[in-house]
Order: sequence, then C-alpha cells, then structure tokens
Amino acid sequence: MRPHELRAARKRFDMTQPEFAEWLENHLFDIGDPGSAGAISQAFADGSGVKLAGRQALLGLSKGLSVRVEHRVAKTINLQSGEGRIEYSEEHKGDDGSPLIVPAAFHIMIPVFRGGARYSIPVRLRYRTGGGKITWFFEVHRSELFLLDAVTDALKVVRE
Repeated sequence: MRPHELRAARKRFDMTQPEFAEWLENHLFDIGDPGSAGAISQAFADGSGVKLAGRQALLGLSKGLSVRVEHRVAKTINLQSGEGRIEYSEEHKGDDGSPLIVPAAFHIMIPVFRGGARYSIPVRLRYRTGGGKITWFFEVHRSELFLLDAVTDALKVVRE
C-alpha cells in the first residue's frame, strides 16, 4: 500500500476474489506480522476484540474461499391480536458445514510519506456474498491519526 492509496482508503474499494488475490500478492510485504503491531493497531485489535491476521492467513483467503450461505426465515402470528413477527437469519459456513472463520483485521506497515518512517496502521477486512460470488473490501482504521502523526514528524525534521 502506498501513501496515495492510504489517502484513497477512506473510500471502500470492492474487489473480486481474483482482484483480492492480486492485491495481496502485490502488497504482501506491506502486511505486518501480528506480533509487530504498533500501539494504535494493538489498541484497535484489543478494543474491537479481534485478532490481527498475518500474511499466511490472508494468503489462504486469497487462494480461494468457498462460502455456503444458509438463510432462515420464520414467521409467527398471534391470531387473537393480529401481531406478527418475522425473523431472518443468515449463516456463512465452509464447504464442510463448519462455521466460516475470516480474519476481521490486519495491519499494514507503510510510510505515510515517501522515505518516511513506517507506521503500523490497522485495517478492517470485510467480505460480502451475493450473486454466487464473494466480494472483498478493506477499511483503513482512522487514517487521519497516522497522517497527522506523519505531518508532525515531518515538521519536526524541517525545523531541525
């Protein structure tokens, strides 16, 4: 991920499975090891109750993922009062019927400015199913924090 992509990451970019695999392949060395997460990335993970994924977990997803989507709709009605309730649920499972586990987040290690210090930046990983395909997207968590920190560091260098 490059600095201009960080700024653009405020928007959501949908990717097909092949596009997601290509993106991961092109940015593999920007993905940080979970043990090297910076303070903000670790606080994000701890506060969100998620575990940061590493390169290997993400590469496994990029090679292909099969999702079996099960829908349930239940309708109840009270004939006396006419009150009704509809409940809808959707479950995503792997081919073997076990619950599907997709990492919720990872962190990237990139310089915000070319040649600058690398920052550990948390990224949410999301997917959606529909029309027989999987769509992936990611969201950089509060990119403005890292941009402000990088500007502050750059100003310090200029002053010196």
